[in-house]
Amino acid sequence: MRALAEAGHKTGTRYFSFGVRVLAIATGSDHTTVAAQLKVLTDLGWIDLIEAAHGRDADTYAFTLPADIQAADLRWHTGTIHAKRPAFRELGDVPALVFEALELHRANTITDLVAVLGRSRSSVSDAVDIVSAHGLLDRSSEGLIAHPDKLARVAEAIGVTEAIAQQLKTYARHRRTWHAWLARHDQDTAEAITERDLYDPEFDE
Repeated sequence: MRALAEAGHKTGTRYFSFGVRVLAIATGSDHTTVAAQLKVLTDLGWIDLIEAAHGRDADTYAFTLPADIQAADLRWHTGTIHAKRPAFRELGDVPALVFEALELHRANTITDLVAVLGRSRSSVSDAVDIVSAHGLLDRSSEGLIAHPDKLARVAEAIGVTEAIAQQLKTYARHRRTWHAWLARHDQDTAEAITERDLYDPEFDE
């Protein structure tokens, strides 16, 4: 959902046609995991499938609200939306949430973070220690201070930048193979194939 929210924020629309690989890179996940989660979100009523994938075009979805949730019940905090910034692929989800809350000045102490994030004090404290150990925040008399300018350096230092480059390379190869497969088959067959996940092991040979 965070990846989709980031996409919506950037495009200014509630409709999106991002392939599972694009979302996988944004979330630090495998594309098969993304495909499964899109189905879960559809079943829960958070997104609707508007148009199935067609040739090179990905599925088109629209943001919706589940029937039992009112828009007034939701609160969207100000600030740039991020799916998962690279460093937190390794540092973890709770450290990412802690860093974001500090960066957006929604909290500046562990007690505040517990209240804002709804997480246990122990998990928040552990997350603060992890983020602090990598130089991404300082403890001062005014509270905890985040350093977003250091995220890229940390991501490179812990090997995430290289991992993302490899993921991009793999998905580029998938895409080339898929496009070549499309070029060899008639449109009716191609449309039938795209009703499944865009990746199939036979395309990776």
